[in-house]
Amino acid sequence: MESTGLSELREPLGVGFGEDGKRLFLNVREETIGNPKYKVETVDFKDLNLFEQELVHFTKQVKNTTEQNEIALAWSADGKLIMSQVLGKYSKKRNTYVVTIPQSYATIFRQRGDVSLGHNHVFGKSFSDEDWVEAMDKNVAELIAIGERDGKYYRYKIQRPPNGWTRILSDDLRSLFSDLQIKHDGLIDFEVSTGKLDKGLVLFELMHRTNVELSAKINVKYTVERIKGVN
Repeated sequence: MESTGLSELREPLGVGFGEDGKRLFLNVREETIGNPKYKVETVDFKDLNLFEQELVHFTKQVKNTTEQNEIALAWSADGKLIMSQVLGKYSKKRNTYVVTIPQSYATIFRQRGDVSLGHNHVFGKSFSDEDWVEAMDKNVAELIAIGERDGKYYRYKIQRPPNGWTRILSDDLRSLFSDLQIKHDGLIDFEVSTGKLDKGLVLFELMHRTNVELSAKINVKYTVERIKGVN
């Protein structure tokens, strides 16, 4: 699993338009703009489970240090640790950190079927295509990513449908993800050029919108929440 490996664009203020056409001024480091289906919800830090809190603490600890990296850990539905921290490695080819799940744990995940697999995203974006492939291949009950952008923390989550993951080849999933990225990249470029979307949101919005549409196409619940109360 991995983060997108994209660098951030920094802008102090976002400008957009609501459905009623009225001009909106939003902090680009906090909220999405425009269509309400891309809305970011909120969750209190105290309401995260201990494993999610651990991911937040790790992300905060390594931010802007030489120890910056990604980790993954997994837990069961009844709150028991299944896999302790697995540290990622930086991939020059992908320009991001990559966490490789040991095969012994992958087998356990597939057999149990109740495992939540969590990791952090150094660059703060939503799920990549490889994250989706990982979730389906390992048959996890839910995949969670904790991301940080400009001091604000987010929880991304996808959950396996009640009737199981959609049967789709990994390469087909990657192709679909890529097609959706291309589609939304064009739409976002248009929104930026017409002043409906601030350029500081481009990279965040691209991954978020791609995940929104992909999850809808394959009947997966996808949510993103800003985590409040991180000290």
